[in-house]
Amino acid sequence: MKKLRSVSVILSACTGLLVLMLVTLSTNAAKQHFDSRENASYRLSIATIAQQFVLADEHLRVERGTMDTARGSHDPAGASDLDRIAQLHRRSEAVLATVAALLKAENGIIGSPERQRLAQMQHRYEATYSRMMDMLRLPAPDRSQALTAEWAAAANELITTVENQIIALSLQLSGIDSFIDEMMKAGNIAMAVRHEAGIDRAVLADAIQHATPLGEKDHILFAEMKVAAASPWSVIRGAAKNPSFPADLQKAVQQAQKIYFTEQAEEHDAILTQLNRGMRPSLSSADWMQRSNRGLTALTNVSRVAFEQAKSHLRDQAKQAQQRFIVALTLIFIAVAVASVAFLFIFQRVIRPLRILTGAMEAVIDGDMKRIIPMQDRRDEFGQFARTVSLFRDSTLERERLKSELLENLSAKEAAEAASRVKSEFLANMSHELRTPLNAIIGFSDTMRSRLFGPMQARYEEYAVLIHESGLHLLSLITDILDMSKIEAGKFVLDPQPVDLAESVAYCLELTRRRAEETGITLTASVPANLPVLIADPRSVKQILLNLLSNAVKFTPPGGAVSFTAQALGGRLHLAVHDNGIGIPGKTLARIGLAFEQANNDPMRAREGTGLGLALVKSLVEKHGGRVHIESQEGVGTTVSVELPFVYGQRIAA
Repeated sequence: MKKLRSVSVILSACTGLLVLMLVTLSTNAAKQHFDSRENASYRLSIATIAQQFVLADEHLRVERGTMDTARGSHDPAGASDLDRIAQLHRRSEAVLATVAALLKAENGIIGSPERQRLAQMQHRYEATYSRMMDMLRLPAPDRSQALTAEWAAAANELITTVENQIIALSLQLSGIDSFIDEMMKAGNIAMAVRHEAGIDRAVLADAIQHATPLGEKDHILFAEMKVAAASPWSVIRGAAKNPSFPADLQKAVQQAQKIYFTEQAEEHDAILTQLNRGMRPSLSSADWMQRSNRGLTALTNVSRVAFEQAKSHLRDQAKQAQQRFIVALTLIFIAVAVASVAFLFIFQRVIRPLRILTGAMEAVIDGDMKRIIPMQDRRDEFGQFARTVSLFRDSTLERERLKSELLENLSAKEAAEAASRVKSEFLANMSHELRTPLNAIIGFSDTMRSRLFGPMQARYEEYAVLIHESGLHLLSLITDILDMSKIEAGKFVLDPQPVDLAESVAYCLELTRRRAEETGITLTASVPANLPVLIADPRSVKQILLNLLSNAVKFTPPGGAVSFTAQALGGRLHLAVHDNGIGIPGKTLARIGLAFEQANNDPMRAREGTGLGLALVKSLVEKHGGRVHIESQEGVGTTVSVELPFVYGQRIAA
């Protein structure tokens, strides 16, 4: 239970949960796009196989028509006719082999029974085809009518099986979107028209073969076949007029209309007219079969182009799904990378330091006063925490040392213990009791000044400014008191670094400028650009400058002037702050620079302040190895000069 209450454990769990949620959401999105890509690829395979079936249907029909033409001749088939039939058969075999390979690669598109039936029909047709080719070499009287009927049945069943598969695949594609539905509709209608046109062609070829006038039943049959082809075709022609109809398919429809329904229809009607008049048709049965292939191919091309348009549309969908899937995968990798970096960052910067500091603090509490406190140089909350733990340990050691010394001197024990208690309580109370509420006062007053939650009345806004400035002033006084306490206790440690003097002066002038402007005091500063680099504690230098400028402004009457100068003399840095204020009487000049001393210590007459300003300046300057000099004349003004070595640690000769 104690482990569950650990902040590091809770933070680790929350971070891990957020990482898991981010990765899970990205993974779900990738899975959706992956499924979309797979569906699009599956539909594209259906359209590809359907298109191959359309091609196989056309090749089988052309092969069957050519075989019928050769079979209807009384003479044995010539070598050229047999070669042409063989070429058409090889073409049909190649397309059916492609269909079989596609069905094998995409096993689930057509069920096993349907594939077996297709293979059986193809095997049956192959068996009759070889025997038919041998029979065509014989004259008509020697040919077997039973074999002819068996071949015709096998060819018709194979073509019917292929067309059934086209319809079944079209139904699988239906419902995807309106464009696919339109293409499937156009393709199926074209196939139906092609079927009727094939029947019409065969019937007319048979009539040409017999060369007898047509009876009433023949006229009715041809009229019905014409309507059966023209009626569904009008649906395609109407759809082709739509601007959204694909240009390639529109072109195929126009081509079929021209070749079959115009040119071939004229030849068809001319042959019927010749037969009605008892004339021998101008075309033989074989010639008609050959010439009509062009019109039937144009009709089949409409179906082929419709399926090609559907394939192109599905191909675009598959490509888009693939792109979305790649983007989703990329987002997963980015999410994992960002989450991992975030987790490592939190672990390294928060969880691990928290555990280390907690362990160090527990060791100190358990009495390990020699334990090194890490991360004191960090400038964040962990650095503050580490320095607080170090201060606690040092205070404990100091208290133990004082106790040991007081035990050796019984006469001073009570006084020393009281002093130690007062000092410890003072530091603890000043740090905790004053800084904590002051930070809240400063923070909330700053929030009010910034009008974060809306505008305020002008008077309240002025009060917020006064609260903020008073809080900053009080915090500065507390900081000075604590710094003086640390200096007196020998705990104040300087951090020497290169100091940008011009920047530090500008910073301090900015802090004191508002108060100077309120009383009409003129602030000026002269800092040469070619001064050598000062190596000192930047924070202490700012404290020195800020205290000197603040004192000068505080003791200068309205309309006065305060000037700051900096120069290098004798290898040392000389800083001077001059004011034309009230000055310091000669008899009190000696006390200036002592802690909590002012020119007038009378609480009824003294000006604001604690008397720590010059005392802190003097202590900080001496810590750097420098010295302070004060020149003042009552009623004329005061000049405070500070002399510092350019390099920290070098002592200035007295």
